Amino acid sequence: MAAAMALGMVVIAACILAAETPAQAHSRHEGNVELYRGVSGPYEVLVAAVPRVGFLEVTVVFAPDTPDISLPYAPRVVVQAERGEQRLGPAPAIRPLGLRANEYTTVLEPREAGQWEITVNIDGEPGSTTLVLPVSVSEGRGFPWPALAAGLGIVLPILWLAFAPRRKRSRG
Repeated sequence: MAAAMALGMVVIAACILAAETPAQAHSRHEGNVELYRGVSGPYEVLVAAVPRVGFLEVTVVFAPDTPDISLPYAPRVVVQAERGEQRLGPAPAIRPLGLRANEYTTVLEPREAGQWEITVNIDGEPGSTTLVLPVSVSEGRGFPWPALAAGLGIVLPILWLAFAPRRKRSRG
């Protein structure tokens, strides 16, 4: 019974993950905004953001129309944001576990709503480029707790079911 439930959850999770499109990037949160899509220097990139007060997630996807591409280089992506005299960053964008190999993300924490300017610096083996992109940061719910809760609602039962048989065996 437990194995059937675990298998069912894995199938549902796989269907959900398979339904995403390459253009969506990591920033599938409510309020996701595509800031740039095109060629900048030697790179074809998509830059997207979730522009909320307290949670400005910036995602850079290399070769966005090619899902799960392995890059032949390791770019260094650094993001900063400015509004008047306020400056956030520079903050390195990283490839968090579970994301595609061509996807880099970082989170900044603006304290005010309004028009901000995001600067994305990319440096790698093919060369360097800088994008300066405007973004309108709005009041919002901040961190996407519902998305985190939904993810944990899928992962935690799978982990519990996967390790439950081992606990029974070790007791006996």
